Amino acid sequence: MGVPSDSDLDAIEVALRGLGVAKRVRRGRTSITVDLVGGEPVDVLVAGMNTVRPGVSSRLASGRPLVVVADRVPAAMRAELDAAGAGWLDRRGHLKFHHGGVWIDTDIPPAPTMPNGQATDPLAGPVARGIGFAALVVFPSPLPAIRELARRLHASPAGVSQAVGRLTDAGLLTRDRRAAVPALFWAVTDAWEPAWQPLSAVPSPAQGLVAVGTRAASALGAPVVASRGYPIELLADDTPLLRRLTRSGSAKISKRDAPARVALAPSRAVFAGELSPSVVVKGHPVAPVAVVAASIAADPARGAEIVEQWELTDRAW
Repeated sequence: MGVPSDSDLDAIEVALRGLGVAKRVRRGRTSITVDLVGGEPVDVLVAGMNTVRPGVSSRLASGRPLVVVADRVPAAMRAELDAAGAGWLDRRGHLKFHHGGVWIDTDIPPAPTMPNGQATDPLAGPVARGIGFAALVVFPSPLPAIRELARRLHASPAGVSQAVGRLTDAGLLTRDRRAAVPALFWAVTDAWEPAWQPLSAVPSPAQGLVAVGTRAASALGAPVVASRGYPIELLADDTPLLRRLTRSGSAKISKRDAPARVALAPSRAVFAGELSPSVVVKGHPVAPVAVVAASIAADPARGAEIVEQWELTDRAW
């Protein structure tokens, strides 16, 4: 269990006082004692970490009220903490806390910006997210040199260099430009919000299309079962291809009934990794394993659990 910073404890205290639910907050090294308005004092364990991973609630179980503080609390992990009755503080600006009759679920000021004025989120912007995916795709190997990486991502070397620096400072990349796992995987998963669009028919295999999601994970040996009628999920490498697919294959059909759905790939790095022509879904090559894992990990139902149970050598999470 990590020790929360003073700023973490400050944020919790300010939120509790500002919302008028705490008369007094006494702070320890890894806990706070809150004198609730109209209630008894409550001793709350505060655990600090970079990114919350599956199973955190059982690892930190102590019989005491708990608040987990992290740079990122991914959506799937929020559901786990909620189910365990634990509170959480996402340093990007949200606090959830409940005890007895006190329920708090509110936005708060995000953690302070870095001295250069940049946002604390090291994955902000398409270049940083592209680098994150690129590092996961090549893991455990290091990223290529800055100029080569910029060429692959169609970005400027200066922008890539700055983003690599932010990711390294945040502990998501190592100093030799390797993915710092599992932190980078869960951070990238949380930052990825694909806009899936239903298709009325499964498109023909084409360059620039790869399969992800449940059916791709099943084909790669993940502990998940996909029925024959389960839709295939595809990533398109650019906007023109996405538009052609949705224009020709998205007649009025509900997401529930669609045999396929498509989204824009989060990065060109998705297509830079090893694609196995022997592993296909409806004729479409399957994306690199780390990308497939990220595509299902955000599912608040069982995604994170499936990924954690997926036994692989040198997995990126």
